[in-house]
Amino acid sequence: MSKNEKTTKNTNTKKNDSMQSAFTGIGTFFKENKKLDVMIGFGILALALILIGVLGLGEPVVPVCLIIILEAGIAVMLHNAELWVHGVAVILQIAAGVCIQRIALMILCVVLYVLAIGALQLGSRLDK
Repeated sequence: MSKNEKTTKNTNTKKNDSMQSAFTGIGTFFKENKKLDVMIGFGILALALILIGVLGLGEPVVPVCLIIILEAGIAVMLHNAELWVHGVAVILQIAAGVCIQRIALMILCVVLYVLAIGALQLGSRLDK
């Protein structure tokens, strides 16, 4: 092996070691911050529901985003409530969708509401 090949091999080994330590650091960060993982996952799902509402259902962007934000806010306020309160909230959302003739959009909002409640409950359990 020539001196140039040895230098290249040492340089590649150093790069691989630094990459591995960077990924280990990121992995450790996410292992220690499981609540952050839950919130990132919820954010990705909320973005997916916005895209479904806008692109799939053909709804305007601003009302879809506003309704999604309101649903997340309602979920935050009610996540420690009893189960029957969540049932009433879901029924009211579907009834509102029937009244405004946007039942598919409101079903998406119900899905987001349920996911938000689940994410908040999981996040509170991870704190313990």
